[in-house]
Amino acid sequence: MRASKPFKALTALAAAGALFVSGLVAAPSAQAAPVVNGKVSSATLSWGVKKSFRTYVKGGIAKGSIKVTGGAKQAAKNGAFSFTSGTGTLRSGKGTITFKGAVNFKGHGGKMNLTLSDIKVQKTSASAGYLVADAKAPAFLGKKAISLNNKRIATVKITTTKASGGKVQLKISNVKLTADGSKALGNFYPKGTVMDTASVNGKLKK
Repeated sequence: MRASKPFKALTALAAAGALFVSGLVAAPSAQAAPVVNGKVSSATLSWGVKKSFRTYVKGGIAKGSIKVTGGAKQAAKNGAFSFTSGTGTLRSGKGTITFKGAVNFKGHGGKMNLTLSDIKVQKTSASAGYLVADAKAPAFLGKKAISLNNKRIATVKITTTKASGGKVQLKISNVKLTADGSKALGNFYPKGTVMDTASVNGKLKK
């Protein structure tokens, strides 16, 4: 007996549906970010703090300067900073990487004189953590003198983009000032202010 056209159509539709479902089942799941385990060395943290702040310091109001020391570098045209010689140990994606170098922001005839140093990336989970730093500055325009040591200055989202072949790469986004971070920048910006994104590139020995 010859099958009717409606029957053939239903059969074809059912077969197509089965293929679609099987394709969904067979499709690979999204690849999880690699977990970092090992000792990190020769790492560089690239972070500009905040572009608008750099512009302000060297602009017509503050008429200041930005100076990097201790191995830190600044990109051309008032660009971002590189903090170098980073070392640390990460286990199950957690741990701290400490970097060398400091950056000094000076302006308003030297009355503003803010220094950030001993910067660290602290991973508290596979995808989150903090930027940690020391900060010092004298009293200025009614603001109290600053002297912070090893304080969490910003919360961050951390994505591990590479943890193999002897290398580790971290992408740092959603950088937001903490209360201590606001103090570290002389209360120029309130808690929760979004700062520049950052990245870490270094060697990894498991």
